[in-house]
Amino acid sequence: MHVRLHHIASCALGCILLVLGGCADILGLKGGSAPVHYYVLSSVSAPQAGQQGAPAKYIIGVGIPPVQVPEYLEGRMIVTRTTPNTVDLAELHNWAAPLSEHVTAVLADNLSTLIPTDGVLRLPLDRAIPIDYEVRVRLETFERDDDGNVKLLARWAVFDERTGEAAAVKTSRYQAPVAVTGPGAAGAEKRSARLTEEYEAIVAAMSRVLGDLSQEIAAEIRTAASTSR
Repeated sequence: MHVRLHHIASCALGCILLVLGGCADILGLKGGSAPVHYYVLSSVSAPQAGQQGAPAKYIIGVGIPPVQVPEYLEGRMIVTRTTPNTVDLAELHNWAAPLSEHVTAVLADNLSTLIPTDGVLRLPLDRAIPIDYEVRVRLETFERDDDGNVKLLARWAVFDERTGEAAAVKTSRYQAPVAVTGPGAAGAEKRSARLTEEYEAIVAAMSRVLGDLSQEIAAEIRTAASTSR
């Protein structure tokens, strides 16, 4: 009797493992859990040394406090909007760093290139260093929208620390298409590769609109610095 029960239990366990194995094949998880992909935004390109028309560097200090982002964008998962009122959080497609911290770092790098100056510093500082201008930015929207474009809505200000006045207070809107080449693919592995390609395109478009915002902020700082000379 015990032998028979053991045989039945072994058969049942074998069936369960067979079914689970089939599900893993269908989901593309055979051989372990699906890997998480990590993404970073890219900075704007710096002009090559000696390039004609490359601007001279400004001898100014620019401070950048942490860029504020909406709470629903604070997590590591990349957020895309599926309808005007719903969003999708990608479990397998994550930022390599918290978005606010990452955007602040890339914005600082962009401004250093675009002003250009070696004096861009992230705030707060652990020691007293003179700052000529402070840039405060809040991103209200920074995601791929339900229409297929990445959209950025930013409210920002540049403060002249020497006069205590705002040199600029603005609201900026930018958008860029998400360019994914080729048709959709069949099969679990091909669909996974296609999805990775789509998120790479989303992050590239986000880098472009953040670069556009950086260009606008850099222009305001250059204007303010030139006027005060």
